[in-house]
Amino acid sequence: MNISSFFTLLRLVLAPCLLAPLIAFQAPAYLTFLCYVLLAATDFFDGFFARRYAQVTPFGAFLDQFADKIFLFSVMLPAIYTHQCSWWWALLIAVRELLVMGMREYGAQKNISLPVIYSAKIKTALQMIFFGWLILQPDFDGAYYVTYVLFFVTITFSYYSAYWYLKKFNGDI
Repeated sequence: MNISSFFTLLRLVLAPCLLAPLIAFQAPAYLTFLCYVLLAATDFFDGFFARRYAQVTPFGAFLDQFADKIFLFSVMLPAIYTHQCSWWWALLIAVRELLVMGMREYGAQKNISLPVIYSAKIKTALQMIFFGWLILQPDFDGAYYVTYVLFFVTITFSYYSAYWYLKKFNGDI
């Protein structure tokens, strides 16, 4: 196992086994947020080390994408349960994620390459900021509005990048 795979597996295992219970049982926000940030950082490090040491493989790319979804759902589901996130907000995010993942997997079967695009990287960063914000649950005047703005910006970038994947996918069929 290489270092890149180690970071991917760490995210894949610890998100549902550690992070989800911390959110669901409403552990102290600072502890949950610290765990969240460390696991979110593994997404950066697995890609960094894979590129740096030429360890990019089709299986590693699939596993990373799968680990990303497990991480996301490990945050979303307990956030819905604890009413930190609206179920329909989570549904909008989940639909986009599953649509793009499905397109990429179908494309791989048809030898259509859909590499990660820059707007998708921004989308991922925005999702991480949005869910980190929900975990922290800041309490000040206007925090409610900041939450709505963060969600709107996140969902806009999410569907913007999905549009470009769909456009690329349709162009290659």
